[in-house]
Amino acid sequence: MYIYVLVSVCLGSVEPSAYYSTLLTLVRGYVDGNVETTTYEEQLREMYGIHAYVGFTLDKLLHNIVRQVLLAVSVCISMTVCGLRGEMRP
Repeated sequence: MYIYVLVSVCLGSVEPSAYYSTLLTLVRGYVDGNVETTTYEEQLREMYGIHAYVGFTLDKLLHNIVRQVLLAVSVCISMTVCGLRGEMRP
């Protein structure tokens, strides 16, 4: 599905009425790791022109959210392990 959307966007065969659904497919592909950052940005530029910065901002926002969640989870796990280690000491 993602490859079809990417090929159709590159060829310019996506109708403007289908831009939103194509955008959602691109975002899903990007989040899943099936679409690279450069490809994602190029596709948005082709569809939305100078207004594509909103999609780039969404890209950066998702990246930062994922990074912060991973940091929070790793800190919680580290504190739990340290707590268990302290409880196990005689």
